[in-house]
Amino acid sequence: LLTQACPGRYCLDALLDAGATPTVFVPAFFPSSFTAQLAARTEVVEVTGPAELLPGIRTTGEMGSAIIEQSLVIETPEGLVVVTGCAHPGIVEIVRRAAESGHVALVIGGFHLKEAGTAAIDDVITDLQALGVARVAPTHCSGDRARGRFAEAFGDGFVLVGVGSVLTAGR
Repeated sequence: LLTQACPGRYCLDALLDAGATPTVFVPAFFPSSFTAQLAARTEVVEVTGPAELLPGIRTTGEMGSAIIEQSLVIETPEGLVVVTGCAHPGIVEIVRRAAESGHVALVIGGFHLKEAGTAAIDDVITDLQALGVARVAPTHCSGDRARGRFAEAFGDGFVLVGVGSVLTAGR
């Protein structure tokens, strides 16, 4: 699963160099030259709309306009876990799309709020709470201000994560 924010040149090369041959789901929007280079090394599936990758695991499909991304949606006994890249299409829009198929228990990844003001961050918090999101784990491009606001708003539902963190979903 790739997004434009992480086109795989660094994220995927080491895996392929080690001999793995995963099926890679890429937004159809990706440049054909990139897709062709990748397809020479492993199976590539171009994605436009929501699609099942494996039972209980799917992609939101392409989202956004200037920067196209897709997010991962994983079914767990507690609800859906949504894993984002940098959420350029908007974290609320990504969660709305995922929530079309069930309750969102956790959203983890970049929320793209690093440059956002407090009012904009609070609007996102309000929208995610209205969508019934139980837990949030904002990372990298979310920014410290946003992480602080999310920690206050979600209390025990705020999950501090970083490189090396391990989360267990399901029982």
